[in-house]
Amino acid sequence: MTEHKSHKVRIDNIPQEKIICHVSNRSLYGKVFLWSLAVLLLLSKSYILAVIVGFYAFVYTFSTEKKYYDGYDRFFVVHDEPNDECCELIYLSEIEGWEYRVTAEKDKMVLYLRDKERYRLEENVSRRLYSYFCSVLPEKEIRKKKEQ
Repeated sequence: MTEHKSHKVRIDNIPQEKIICHVSNRSLYGKVFLWSLAVLLLLSKSYILAVIVGFYAFVYTFSTEKKYYDGYDRFFVVHDEPNDECCELIYLSEIEGWEYRVTAEKDKMVLYLRDKERYRLEENVSRRLYSYFCSVLPEKEIRKKKEQ
């Protein structure tokens, strides 16, 4: 088997595989919650609030989705913010270890790649991403000792 090297690729050139984890600015749960809330407000005869929440639900549902991360069986994709045509493709075989950090401001993740490289994920890191890495690379999780 040939060794792959993580690199920047065009989104069109990502190998077609089943997505295990998808992180974006919109979630299905958010859509269902907003539409359910709008219907409940409508049924309770709070028409003004129902219209406001319904409008927000409409905008949330049909606005452009911003992708952050996609996780597959063999690789992990980090979508590039300024350039929507390119993304960073990181092969899971290149990851020597990973660490999930919970901070007061926002959660962060650090991927330790071969050749002592570090890849920081700081934008929109969620428990869903943590669960993905726990399922595909559980043995490579790095746990920091509590400092005393």
